[in-house]
Amino acid sequence: MLEVTFKIIQQVKNAWYDEGRIRVDGLAKDGRNEFAAAIEAYAVSMEVASGVEFSQLRSLSKARQSYKVSQRFDDAIMTRSGKTLDFSINGAPFPLDVDEGIRGTEHLLAAINKWLPPGQPKYKSLFDIPNLDIPRAAIRRRASDRIRRMLATSEPLSVEKLVANGFTKEAAERVLAAKSTPGFTIIQEGAGDQTVFRFTADNVEGRMLPSNEQRPALMTITEVKKGARRKGLGTEAARARMQFLVDSGETKFLTNAQTPDGAALWKSLEDRGWIERLEDLPTAAQKEPYAQYKILSDLPQRPIIELGDEALDSMAAIATDVSDAMRESFIKHAIAGGETMPKQAISDTFDTWLRGVVDHKVTDRDLLRFGSAEKRVTGFLDVPTNKALDDMATALSMEREDIITLLMERAEVNAMKPPLAKGQFPTYSRAVDENLAGAEEVFQRLNDGIEDVWGQTNPVRGVGNETAFKNWLDEADGRITEARIMADAVGQAARDFTLLAYPAKKNIDLAMAYIYPYQFWYSRTYIHWIERLARRPYLASGYARYRSTLEKIHAGAPEWWKYNLNSGEMLGLWKENPLFFNLEATLNPLNGMTGVDFDDPDKVTGWATDFLQNIGKFGPSTWTGYSLAAAMAAKINGEDRAAAKWSPRLIPQTATIRSVAALAGIDLELDPSVHLFGGGMGPYEQRRVGRMLASYGDRSKYSDAEIIDAANSQSGPAWDEAVLEQSQQRAPGQLASATLGIGFRPRSNTDLAIDAFDQQHRRFWAMADEMSPQEIRNGLNNMRAKFPFMDVLLLSRKGGLDRDRAFAYNVLGRIPPSQSDDFAKLVGVDPRLLSKFYDTKGQIDAWAETDREKFMAGMLDLSMVLDMPQQVTRDEWTNARNAYSSMLDEQKRLFGDDIRDQINAYFASFDDTQEGRDLANQMLKTNPALEAAMDWQDERVVFSPVLASYYANLQKVQKYYDGLMFDAIEKELGPEIWDKWAVYWALEAVSKKAQRDFWKANPDLARYGDLRDAWTPLANQHAVRVGRLLPQGTGASQRQMEDELGLGAEDVAANFPQIGGETISLDQWQQAMGGPSFNLVMDFLLNDEDMPLSVEK
Repeated sequence: MLEVTFKIIQQVKNAWYDEGRIRVDGLAKDGRNEFAAAIEAYAVSMEVASGVEFSQLRSLSKARQSYKVSQRFDDAIMTRSGKTLDFSINGAPFPLDVDEGIRGTEHLLAAINKWLPPGQPKYKSLFDIPNLDIPRAAIRRRASDRIRRMLATSEPLSVEKLVANGFTKEAAERVLAAKSTPGFTIIQEGAGDQTVFRFTADNVEGRMLPSNEQRPALMTITEVKKGARRKGLGTEAARARMQFLVDSGETKFLTNAQTPDGAALWKSLEDRGWIERLEDLPTAAQKEPYAQYKILSDLPQRPIIELGDEALDSMAAIATDVSDAMRESFIKHAIAGGETMPKQAISDTFDTWLRGVVDHKVTDRDLLRFGSAEKRVTGFLDVPTNKALDDMATALSMEREDIITLLMERAEVNAMKPPLAKGQFPTYSRAVDENLAGAEEVFQRLNDGIEDVWGQTNPVRGVGNETAFKNWLDEADGRITEARIMADAVGQAARDFTLLAYPAKKNIDLAMAYIYPYQFWYSRTYIHWIERLARRPYLASGYARYRSTLEKIHAGAPEWWKYNLNSGEMLGLWKENPLFFNLEATLNPLNGMTGVDFDDPDKVTGWATDFLQNIGKFGPSTWTGYSLAAAMAAKINGEDRAAAKWSPRLIPQTATIRSVAALAGIDLELDPSVHLFGGGMGPYEQRRVGRMLASYGDRSKYSDAEIIDAANSQSGPAWDEAVLEQSQQRAPGQLASATLGIGFRPRSNTDLAIDAFDQQHRRFWAMADEMSPQEIRNGLNNMRAKFPFMDVLLLSRKGGLDRDRAFAYNVLGRIPPSQSDDFAKLVGVDPRLLSKFYDTKGQIDAWAETDREKFMAGMLDLSMVLDMPQQVTRDEWTNARNAYSSMLDEQKRLFGDDIRDQINAYFASFDDTQEGRDLANQMLKTNPALEAAMDWQDERVVFSPVLASYYANLQKVQKYYDGLMFDAIEKELGPEIWDKWAVYWALEAVSKKAQRDFWKANPDLARYGDLRDAWTPLANQHAVRVGRLLPQGTGASQRQMEDELGLGAEDVAANFPQIGGETISLDQWQQAMGGPSFNLVMDFLLNDEDMPLSVEK
């Protein structure tokens, strides 16, 4: 019976309280509204019946106004203590304590606006305040200001005095700092004669050495951050230190050797009348004596520094410091007065007094906990309380009333009960609050009554009672047996619902076991959870909110990573490099349905593997034999990557053994499946090895080219070291997952970066059909800049198109613009294969076998000789290639889409034979646009700094100026001059006489020679001058290789092409300078003869 009574009381309390707050459901509010509506209807009825306008009566108008006021507090909830009420600020509760002295919403709004940070606009209503942090900070500033002003009126304090009256050393220092230097934090460094006090605040710091027997306190450095010097912060730092000295009972201080700014600061304080300079104090520590000052008058108490959050927290914490010190004093005086209760009980009594400090009393029931009735009658409690108050007043040099006010301040400001004007219609929460004492008394009376009779029994006497009791026992015995049977059935059902009834398997379960060996647990668990969610829909909504929150927090991460928790979020650990945990994989029984599906395109080699991957997304794992068969089929078909990813571990414990061995410094893999299909390493492990290799470049452990070689060959010291190191890093997580579950396997930022790269890499190549070869190259360069480990990661794979393509792009990326054909020819690769590689966007798997092998062999030879360029060099080359591509596009726009084909045909026909030259000249003659396009291209290349760095040479410059010369000759002699020369040279085969006669008959031929002789030196001079100014691009770098090179690689090393390696010949210098000047320069260089000043110029 007593247990039933307790349950009833608990249910009533649960209906009344909710997490320490009084729960007031809608009944009270609805009752108030119905009552108000009934009164209004009654008034209207009376108006109709009597003809009197009751709506104009003062009482009814006042009642209506009170009703409206009460509605403003409809969302308020009284706390259990009856001291606070939650205001609604923008829909969120904001509790405010009566101790703060704020009365009503208008007063609250005014207090918030007054204590907003400087420059922040004021709010028109509480609803306009966007969040609760703003009013909390404002009320906290208000409370801190009250504390500061109270402390400022007290006499000088000292740490020793405060400690002697119950304060801890740290609390005493906080009080002293709040009194002397509000806004500053005082940091003590060193000890003894080496003690230094640092007074720090935003943008300013002042240092001071405390006084000793030999000298007063010494002011040293005053540092104000750049940009804040005109805000008076240096003056405030000086005022804070001086106030600290005054409060400590000192009036003199020293300054060391002053800078001009420091001297100006102390002089300005003299002019204000704050200090007076005394005689300097000599010192052996420095050449110049210390300047000595005396503090003359009271310093201004209002600091000019705006209190920051740390200063506000420190201020507000003083109330707690005072209450802690007073508690210790209370306990001391209580024990001295003869109290024998434990210290904790005395401390609890003080806390009860402290909670009721506003009313200056403790309830009778609280007093019962402290002592006897005689003690209460004699006012025993008043003795330690009054003495503790006296101690605090003495320690802080304040009145007892000020101590009470100080205790009212709260570090966490949550405060107020709204006032109720006379005749006002009460809020429903106020009605509950006014009757709270009675409700609490009912609960307490029930508890006390149960406690008083607990364990007591009353004897049952009489033959009739015993007969009735015996009959009841016989009936109860049968019912108890029936209840046990029913309870057993209920327990069995509950157990089967939770742990599943495995004997209840059906034929369909046996059939499904051939696909999913463990499907029974999944299928029944899913069904049971559907039932749970139907009965408790709040679970589904809560889980949906949890997932939605994770999506917002981890927006931009790969899909699977969005629902991971990391150590920085959960524990605040390793925030820079957090560990990620997919706890749902272990803790959520529905993770197979709600988790992110694992899709790996590398595993799909046909419809069968696609089907196998899809049916594995429902939670239960498929039978190992299917995965093994898929791996074997892929291995037979040459799909090494798919085979490695499909192959399961035949011995799961080998993963744990490998981790333990790695921690011991041994690379050990025992699983036969991993060796058969992965070459001794899992496919996902290879990715981590590649990432580890890339990190060696960041650590300068190996060169970039050595890392690429190690990734491509998947062997060598760098590769072996990376394999072991990644296993060691992965080992703790592997061991944790083996004992705690897969969800507790931590993953790092490295894993996240790899997955993010894979996702972007697949998306990039999925769009490759819509991109041009140049866009492909630029896109890969951009991806490489974002993921510097890209090439190493791709080369670390098990083979396939991605690996070969990445290797080719990496090697070709080491060649400067305009030199790809030169390097390709040196290793025996037809330049047309380079064009084919770019045009097909790296799809070399569709090439003829011979072309693919020849191309990849050439790439391998080049990789052995060419070193990896720096990223800045890559960017420079990319800009040059892009500029050249843009120039060719512009050329097509100006001269037609087929102009490049025409230029290629021209150079293909041009050779050293007369027939070739004639054919090329004939093409120029019949197609003027061709010559114009080539001239336009030469001009753009020569005069573009970017293009000239890589695509221009001295011959091209010479050709350009020769073209200008021939244009001038043609303009004077006409275009037929070229036909005349053609006839002249053709007559050479007829007879010398005919050729001479033709010469005499056409004086333009002689004039041509004169013009050419006149123009040639000018053209050469300009060509030499421009050629010397041609910018020189960055060429390819050659590796220092110790291993023996192949024939192709040796050819490259022996004939390594250079950028800008062309020199000006002596003939070109002689033509450019002229014969006499050239001879004088040569005499100077060869015979050490003096050079005339005119030639030097």
